[in-house]
Amino acid sequence: MKTYCCCHASHPRRPLRPLLLLLGLVYGLFVLSHLAGCATETVTRSVTLSGTPQHAYTQAAQTFAKMGGQVQTADPQSRVISGVVKGAVQLNITVDEQSTVQATGHVVGGKIAFGKVDEVDTYMQLLQKESRDAR
Repeated sequence: MKTYCCCHASHPRRPLRPLLLLLGLVYGLFVLSHLAGCATETVTRSVTLSGTPQHAYTQAAQTFAKMGGQVQTADPQSRVISGVVKGAVQLNITVDEQSTVQATGHVVGGKIAFGKVDEVDTYMQLLQKESRDAR
């Protein structure tokens, strides 16, 4: 027995469920891609610490370790640290001749982060706190 829609007796009722599921899937993918796209930005922050550049580098390295970062490269001569935090955010840290620490972070390729990449801000706040506590 065929069922017919209420407005036309001549054509069979077609269920809307597959269409609604498809629209829901497309909308979900749109939202997911938008959220993931927002988290792929590169974030850069800097702060100038008191003391020598070598002392600032030591503080920067200790702060990176306290965040649980996995160091990939660390070069005390050029005062550069590079590594991954939380398995998803690449942090590159440099210290210049004026003891200015610059941290740049971005989501590691192949990872999706939802929301804002706040590890750079967290690193800078912890670095400033550690610097104040060291005085």
